[in-house]
Amino acid sequence: MSKKKTEKQKWLGKVRWVFNRYIRLRDAVRGLEGLCGKCISCGATWLLMSPDDWKKYQAGHYWREDKYESVRFDERNVNGQCSKCNVYMSGNLAEYAEGLKKKIGARAFNALNIKRNKVHSHTVVELERAYRIYKKLLENKEAELGL
Repeated sequence: MSKKKTEKQKWLGKVRWVFNRYIRLRDAVRGLEGLCGKCISCGATWLLMSPDDWKKYQAGHYWREDKYESVRFDERNVNGQCSKCNVYMSGNLAEYAEGLKKKIGARAFNALNIKRNKVHSHTVVELERAYRIYKKLLENKEAELGL
């Protein structure tokens, strides 16, 4: 017997999909041969030509999305990351922290660390709004990149 998803769970899944895709495209870089993934932790880059290449390029959360809901959809907390660092090295957090400080600065990094401890549970209304925002951002980014 399968459990039925709640309205909130459905919206959470929808937002997660558009948000994570937007983050991967936001952090992709144009190389001479095409669009490349770039890992915030180890700095590796690779061409994003096949579905397999895209599977290796993930939206990695510095503060885990299942434990820190207040920063789950905070763009500072989520960055392009290779699957090796994200999955097999549990985020490669020491290197992630260094890359993140370089990217957003020490002040924003400290603010993110404070924000993660705030208790927050997204409402359906917030998720619906986030979906509309990130769907539009994703459409714009895809158009910009010619995807």
